[in-house]
Amino acid sequence: MRAAAARFAVSASSAIKLMARVRATGSVAPARYGGHRRPVLAPHEGVLRVLVAEQPDITLREIQTELRRRCGVSVCLATIHVTLRRLGLRFKKRP
Repeated sequence: MRAAAARFAVSASSAIKLMARVRATGSVAPARYGGHRRPVLAPHEGVLRVLVAEQPDITLREIQTELRRRCGVSVCLATIHVTLRRLGLRFKKRP
């Protein structure tokens, strides 16, 4: 493998890893990269809808506390914000 790496002007490490991939998968094709991740709060969307329906002016911090209390899930405020926007539950200020 080291001789082949020198012949094709690649590092020995690259040649060794490529051969390991060929042995494991039978192909030189790269592995899948990335992909879709399900939203963390997807199983708790019903709870979010109920919280906002019961208390339309609830804050993100209060939602975070309720999710921890009711569902045992601890997420950051940004995750809650993104989930609420995805569900169409945005807070509109009235003049």
